Amino acid sequence: MKAGAILAVVSAGLSTPAYAHSAIPGMRGFLGGIVHPLSDPMTAFPLVAAALALGQQGERNAPRLLGVVLAAFVVGGLVPDAAGVTQNAATLGSLLAFGLVLLVSRVLPFAAAALLFASYATLAAMGQAREFRVDEMGTRAFVGAAVAHLVVVAYGFLAVRAAKKPWMKIGLRVAGSWAIAAGLLLLALTFRPN
Repeated sequence: MKAGAILAVVSAGLSTPAYAHSAIPGMRGFLGGIVHPLSDPMTAFPLVAAALALGQQGERNAPRLLGVVLAAFVVGGLVPDAAGVTQNAATLGSLLAFGLVLLVSRVLPFAAAALLFASYATLAAMGQAREFRVDEMGTRAFVGAAVAHLVVVAYGFLAVRAAKKPWMKIGLRVAGSWAIAAGLLLLALTFRPN
C-alpha cells in the first residue's frame, strides 16, 4: 500500500506536463494549432459545415458574421469549460444546426445567424482551449487554431459564393444532409450504453 502511494507520488513528480494529442508528432505551437482542427474529424466536420452555411448567408451578412466568429472564438478561448460543455455536444449541435441551414438553403435573419455562428465559435474555441496548455506554446497553438477556423470559414464563404450553377446548389443541400447524418451518428455514439 505504502509502496504504491510512494510510486504514484514519485511518478507524478517526475512526469512532464501532458500536451493534447498532436496532429503530427513533434508539431506544436502555431503550426500545430493550425493543423489540429483540420485533422480531427470532431472539429473538422462542423468547421466545414459552418463554412458552407456562411456562404449561404449572402454578400451583406457573411462578412459581418465572419467578424462574429472571430469575436466569439476569442471569448470562447478566454472562458474554457465555463459551461461544462463537452466537445461532442458542441459538435453535435453545430453539425445539426448548420446541416439544417444548408438543407433548407435559406438566408437567415442576421440576428439568428449571428447567434448560431457565435454559439458555434464560442463552443469550438472552448474545445480548442481545452486541448492546449496555458503557456506560451499553448497560446500559440490556440492562435493557430483560431486562424485555421477563420481561413476555412472564409474560404467556404468564397467557394459557396462562386457556386452559380444549379447542380452546385444541390450539392450544398446534399452536404447539409450529410452534416445532419453525421450529427445523428454522433448522437447515437455519444449516448450509446457502455
